[in-house]
Amino acid sequence: MLIHTNRTYEYEGMEMAYHESGEGQAMIMLHNGGCSHIIWKNQIEKFSKNHQVIAFDLIGFGDSSRPRIPFTLDLYVDALARFIDDQGLENPILMGNCIGAAICLEYSLQQPEKVEAQILCNICGGASMMQYFHPYMFTPNGNTFDEQLYALMFLVSKFAFVRKKVVSRLYGRKPESRNEIFQRILAGITHPMQAQSRIMLIKGLYSFNKFDHFEDKEAELPRTMVCWGEKNQVLPLKRGKRLIDKLGPELSYFYPAAGHLLMAEEPQRFNQEVSEFIYA
Repeated sequence: MLIHTNRTYEYEGMEMAYHESGEGQAMIMLHNGGCSHIIWKNQIEKFSKNHQVIAFDLIGFGDSSRPRIPFTLDLYVDALARFIDDQGLENPILMGNCIGAAICLEYSLQQPEKVEAQILCNICGGASMMQYFHPYMFTPNGNTFDEQLYALMFLVSKFAFVRKKVVSRLYGRKPESRNEIFQRILAGITHPMQAQSRIMLIKGLYSFNKFDHFEDKEAELPRTMVCWGEKNQVLPLKRGKRLIDKLGPELSYFYPAAGHLLMAEEPQRFNQEVSEFIYA
């Protein structure tokens, strides 16, 4: 079953594409940088049976607009807040991966009374967190390089074997080449504006650093579940555990064999744990 976007929402002159299906309490899904709503394919199929599932392509990726502006945490959170208010969604369940998880978390910190529950996977702590696995991508103090340097780095993505290696690093184990989600992510890299979008995300990555240095133990949060892939090659679990300890979620799960896409790598386990959490 192919999952495609079938709706758009206009935000500040930009189009945010999303897939919507099902009826009931809203469940909003936000993906990681560089990918699209397709990472949630198995969750869309599962939870749209009982929920109004809304799976976005974040600004800069998938079928959404790709403006030449830094993709910051504030930008994404404001877009999410406006959508929820404009659509009149009451107490949605939020689900996010990487920057998507950070967006959910920041929205919930700002307006906890508007969120029923949140499922946060591999929460992005910005360049501050990522530099330990990607030292060549950032300066020693976690800042970014000049835009032209990143443009040169991403030129190599035109080679098919490089694209496969890049996408494979999102997984804890080597993915099957015919896997639909793997193939859709792989195809996304070939978008003519994908390199620009990755650069714009990197330029805004500093704004996510707050979650690598989170200290607000008294923060009010809705019911929160955190999941992390132990073989995550994008956001190291060691840094993630520091954040988890500060957040103190109701539940936290670790996936020994999974990487950055645990919801796609172990969908049955993930769906079961999410179901037990939200229907408790």
